[in-house]
Amino acid sequence: MRRIFSAGQSGFRFGRGYGNMASQATPEQVEKARQAVMRFRELLDLMHIRLDSYERAYANLFAHLPAETASLPEKERQRQAAHTVIDDDKALVRVVLTARFDSRDFEREYEALHDRIVELHGLDLESDS
Repeated sequence: MRRIFSAGQSGFRFGRGYGNMASQATPEQVEKARQAVMRFRELLDLMHIRLDSYERAYANLFAHLPAETASLPEKERQRQAAHTVIDDDKALVRVVLTARFDSRDFEREYEALHDRIVELHGLDLESDS
């Protein structure tokens, strides 16, 4: 199987690729590749926005706690917030459900982007071992 990305210690890096494909690319292929790069950036930006909203929702779980609890260890603050969640779980359920469906949407978007990139190169990953 040919790899586009390989896991490295600091995340993903470009690994085995497609050689000197750019010199053989048509203007249409270059534009499609540029659009794929642009879409990747858009998806990353959207993920950052969504993650920020989830972080705010997480912080809001602690908004009702007295100020003196701010110095407590995270686990103890979570325990304090849990009492409120037990009484009223609507906020947590809503944000977790939103994250769940957002994750599915992102998975589909990344799958479609991956398929377009692979199609651009005419690769059949199943037979490229």
